[in-house]
Amino acid sequence: MGTTRLRFTLDAQARVQGVEIMQSSGPTRENRLLDVAAKTTLATCLFAAAVGDDGVPMASTVDVTYTWKLE
Repeated sequence: MGTTRLRFTLDAQARVQGVEIMQSSGPTRENRLLDVAAKTTLATCLFAAAVGDDGVPMASTVDVTYTWKLE
């Protein structure tokens, strides 16, 4: 079991502009593969843009955590 923590940035049109691994799921090669899988998959997801107080879409940065449990 492990946890991968990612930070991703969206532009005002809700397109993923970057994904960064903030915390790896662990030190092994397998853990790194899980980290890369999470990063790659997140970059293909569809999101809604953040909206400011004025109702205008804006860029945003979001942290997400994946907890892995292989059986």
